Amino acid sequence: PRGPKPKIPHDDVFKALEDVRDELFDSNGNLMPYTSNIWSTISNGLDGKITTHSLYISVYQDRHSWLSRLKNSEHFPNIQQSSIIIKNKSDDESLKSSMSNSSINIKKNIKRFSIDISYRKFIKMKPTTVLYGKKNKKKAYTTLKPGFWTNIINDEFLKNYKMPCTYIYKRCRIYNSSNSEHYLTFQGQCKDCGVYLHGWSDHKPQEGFPLKLFIETRDTRGSWEEHYSKRPLNGYKRSIVGKALSKDTAGNWRRQAVSSIDFGDHLPPNIYNNSVLWKCKQQFIDSSLGITENCPIKSLIELKYGKYAGSIHTISAAKLFILYWTPSQLVIYKHVQKSYCRLSIDATGGLIKKINRTKQGILSGHIFLYEAVLNTNSYQVPVTQMVSEQHDTLTIFYWLAQWLKDGVPIPQETTCDYSKALLGAISRAFCNGITLYDYVEKCFNILYYKISNSLPCYIRIDIAHLVKLVCRWKCLTGTTNYRLKEFYVRCVMLLIRANCLEEFEN
Repeated sequence: PRGPKPKIPHDDVFKALEDVRDELFDSNGNLMPYTSNIWSTISNGLDGKITTHSLYISVYQDRHSWLSRLKNSEHFPNIQQSSIIIKNKSDDESLKSSMSNSSINIKKNIKRFSIDISYRKFIKMKPTTVLYGKKNKKKAYTTLKPGFWTNIINDEFLKNYKMPCTYIYKRCRIYNSSNSEHYLTFQGQCKDCGVYLHGWSDHKPQEGFPLKLFIETRDTRGSWEEHYSKRPLNGYKRSIVGKALSKDTAGNWRRQAVSSIDFGDHLPPNIYNNSVLWKCKQQFIDSSLGITENCPIKSLIELKYGKYAGSIHTISAAKLFILYWTPSQLVIYKHVQKSYCRLSIDATGGLIKKINRTKQGILSGHIFLYEAVLNTNSYQVPVTQMVSEQHDTLTIFYWLAQWLKDGVPIPQETTCDYSKALLGAISRAFCNGITLYDYVEKCFNILYYKISNSLPCYIRIDIAHLVKLVCRWKCLTGTTNYRLKEFYVRCVMLLIRANCLEEFEN
């Protein structure tokens, strides 16, 4: 039975192609790539009844003999009919056709290049058997290892010859027969200018020796303005780059990648943009952490009851906060607390992006990472953490109270900045539930009335934050007398170093 009637007759499509025949081929007789504007022009001329992509594929695959009829025209005597790829040819026939084409194209600015692939890299892409086809009609081919060979060969080729083309490789074949002319063959095409590439190797490399490759393609090193695309970062190379980025930044990776490029040279297509590198880094970190959910809340719940059970303790979504600490952190803290324990608590808001809560684009508030760090003479180590959208005293107190509930003792000394919420939460959690006002009163009574120290935890203000506070006094801001400001700052530092009330007063 016949298929559905086409939206537009084939003869009308061919007439539209014939009208712009001069613009469908480049100077070498190659069909213009699908990115060319000519295909959009033809599609618009046909009222959009056939898409740009469908039109290009139909001509490229010589459907309805459109490509053959266009190339057989008397206006194109120099175009070789042998360059048409017939879909129904066998692999051997296509290979012979492409080989004959490459010998013809040598006369058309086609050059032959040679590169050496080290034996170590060849082992990474060593030949393997791959099944191609649909369902029960699959056929086994021997090819270089998928996901490895394209990036290895492309990187080596661009490193040696600095081509601007963004080659997309395909159809790699390994021939184990002694009667074969080549050991392996592969093909590729630039997705910007449409230039074809044909490569082969005559012999299998001996152990320890490099693989000798020959590549025939047009020398496009003077045509950088026509090329703007980048090579896809895929396969094994994506995992290698992601692993490197997990401990570094995208900018540093790019600087290292261009270290071998001379000043003034163009960036090759295998130097990726920052957006690609950031996505690669995110995917690698997500994979290493076992994150499969795109929703951050659902992902945290999966981790809480999966890989990180016992480390993530509380998750709240409406007002986001997450409490987490590991059993190892508890062991380290309990060991150090037996002598004298100094704990530093601080928060930062520059690490976590706001969460998109609804479909209307309503964002969460600022999300801070709170961290308590244990300080010893030998090392510093975090012992408990909280990610929170709420920054009030009760939320911070709940975090510290839940941590103490896990069986850890109260620290002898705690340091923080001038945050009223932090100071209030620390006094409630570590000083038997008293308020910050009561804590200050007790400290004053100890100093003035010589009452014995009955506070379980000594709360200190970080000196750097105190000096910064003094420098922001209104009486000192905007003053032209730098010495006056320095004098008051030094006086405050002397008061800080006082060991008793009498020394402070004098």
